[in-house]
Amino acid sequence: MLCPLFGALADRRGRVVPTLGLVTGVGVLATAGLALVGRGDWVAGAALFGLGNVAIAVCLVLYDALLPRIARP
Repeated sequence: MLCPLFGALADRRGRVVPTLGLVTGVGVLATAGLALVGRGDWVAGAALFGLGNVAIAVCLVLYDALLPRIARP
């Protein structure tokens, strides 16, 4: 549900690249945070995994939106 929203907002504002960088950073931090999850702390692990998964999905949508600006069909 968030992917089309982020894609539309980035296209409308014309800020696809900065938004892509921001969402990529969130995904990287969520993934790195998984290394800090302790044994038995499955809630934190699941939350970070979910956040990272959503971030990569949004990144792929923004990346796809950027392709027509880089290469011609």
